[in-house]
This record gives sequence, structure tokens and C-alpha cells, in this order.
Amino acid sequence: MVLRHVFLLVLATAVLDGVMCFSAGGLQPFTGIRQERSLAAMQPRMPSLHLVNSGTGAQATALCVAFTGSLSSLAPSTCLDGGSGGGKTILRSGGGGGDGDEEDDDEAEVAALLKKYNLQMSDLPEGALALPAAKLARFIEAYSNAFNRFLINSWGAWRDKMLADPEFAYKMMVEETVGLGLAMSGTVAARGKDLLNELDFFLTDCAVGAVLNFVLIWLLAPTVRQSAATGAIAQQLSRLPAFVFAEGQYSLAQRAAAGLYKGSLFGACGFVGSVGGTSLAYLLFLIRQMADPEAGSSEKRLPNVLANSLGWASFMFVSTNPRYQFVNGIEQVMYKVVPPSVGRVGSLVLRTGNNVVGGATWVMWARYIGLQKKAEAA
Repeated sequence: MVLRHVFLLVLATAVLDGVMCFSAGGLQPFTGIRQERSLAAMQPRMPSLHLVNSGTGAQATALCVAFTGSLSSLAPSTCLDGGSGGGKTILRSGGGGGDGDEEDDDEAEVAALLKKYNLQMSDLPEGALALPAAKLARFIEAYSNAFNRFLINSWGAWRDKMLADPEFAYKMMVEETVGLGLAMSGTVAARGKDLLNELDFFLTDCAVGAVLNFVLIWLLAPTVRQSAATGAIAQQLSRLPAFVFAEGQYSLAQRAAAGLYKGSLFGACGFVGSVGGTSLAYLLFLIRQMADPEAGSSEKRLPNVLANSLGWASFMFVSTNPRYQFVNGIEQVMYKVVPPSVGRVGSLVLRTGNNVVGGATWVMWARYIGLQKKAEAA
């Protein structure tokens, strides 16, 4: 039986997120690919920055910026997940100046972006000023929306995801609207005329689906690490890439380990989500029987909680995990070679197709392991 999917509150939040993302990240004309330059060069009063290798192999690679000069109002330092594995790289302020003309050009570019979205330099969150110019432009575009700015300023984990990937909110919106919409449309078609009578089961399906979609995107999204991992296992895991094809100087073993680790997390989420959704369905069924014993006898047979949950856990590991690994890898390349507006369209098409493939492969997997028979799947 298909996994129990999104509650209305999460769906409403997803729709608001979708409106936010589209309003903040709408289609823009093709302007070519921006040259990636550090914003550190965009502040005339800020000393030049020099890379210093700290050589701490036990820590995940990080990028630390010591802010001085006109940026003294910000926190003293910020550590960003550099995604290159191995040692630690520190950006430390140093003496000397830079190319004055280039600084002026860069400062004008950033000033134009801030003016366009009615923002001040001091409005940007900690860590934003360490982003390259092209990435900063995408971040400012997302940050200009009031709802996304509220999440960034009030939820540190969300801020870290947005700093690492300014398109994170857009990808989340696609999964929670398009992906969830496809799942709901399939559920509506399967329930047919019984939909209104089984509205409680339908909402349970939606709730579980929304939560799982959120978790899938969250687990594979890169992040900015503000503090070093503690404990031997945590340090080992912190050295792994966010997803198999993430940029960085990672070994083949690290990438393979990342795939297995994320797959195990996906499987655990599928198991827990299915246990919760199926158990809730049983609870609703019992409530119906208590309210109307005659109606309860005609209810469809509910799946075994343990068997259904193990089925979903295995499906998340063998199908969902590799599909989303490839989706993230393709998007990573896509956003580097096309303008952000084109990249968003590409993400929409890519993730829509992935959800269609996921629905089809679940039916095949459920039949293969004996959870569904052909008559039930139809």
C-alpha cells in the first residue's frame, strides 16, 4: 500500500514558500555567467585577504573569514564548509591593498544589487560577505523576500543551508509543491469516489509525504558549519561530502561512504515515516469503528505496519537515495553553466521527472517484495 503522505499546515507552509521563492527568484533575462570573485575585494576599507593553511587534518575543511575594518560590526569570524576534504583553510586579514579599479567595479556591482532589493550591507547575515560575487547575488535575491529573510535570521540551520546553496529554498518549494502534488493526484485517482469518505486517510498520506520530502532535501543539501564536530564518529562523518557528487577534494572511498551513509538515513526516515503513517491509519480506522461499527466492516484491509515500513525503508535506500544523489549532482553542474533563472526551470523539470520515476519504481518495488499485488496496485 502506498506510503501515507502531507498535513495541511505543512502544505500551507510549502505553498507560502513556493510563493516566496518564485517572487524572490523569478525568471531573469540572460546576462551570462558572472565571474566568481570574493566579496572581500568589494570593500575598499577592508584589508586584502590571504589564504593560510592550518594543516589540521582531523577537522573538516573550512573557510574562515576574519572581518575587520568597515565590517567590524559583524561577528569576529565565520567558518564555512569548504567541501574539499582534508585540512583547514583560513582566510585571515592581512596588510596591503588590491587593484583599486577592480575593487571599485565589484563594489558598484554589489551596491546595485543591494539597492535593487532595498537592503543594506549590515542587513546581510553572518557569513554572507564571504560568498563569491555570483553566489552572493543569488543569495541576496533569495534574502530579499521577507519570509525567507525571516527564516534565515531566526533559524540558524536554515541560514547555513542558504549560505551554502542559495537555491535551497527553491528546491524545497519544488519538492513540497510539485512532488507532493503528483503524489496527491495519484492518491486522489486511486481513491476515486471514496475520497471524501476517506479524507482522514488522504490527509495522513499528505502529512507523511510532506515530512519525508522535507527530510530528503535537507539531508542532501550542503551546509555551512559554524562549529567543529566533536567525537570520533562525528568527525569522520563531517569529512564526508553532503552528497556523492559534491564539489571538493574527496576520495572515492569518502564519496562511496557518503552514499551509504545518506542511504541509511533515507532508509531510517522511510521506516519511521511509514510506522507513523500506518499506525495513524490504524488509529483512524479504530475511531471509525467506534463511531460506526457497520461502516468499519467495509473498510479496505490496512497493511502490516512492520512489513510496510521495512518495504519503504528498503525502497528509500535502493531507489530514492541514488535518484536524489544524481539530481543534486546534475543541479550542481547546471547552476554553474546557465543563469540562475534557467537553472530554476531545469530544477523544476528535473525534480518533476524524478518524482514521476519514483512513483513508478515504488509500484514495481512493492510488487517485487510482495507488499502489493497487481490488482491492489491498480
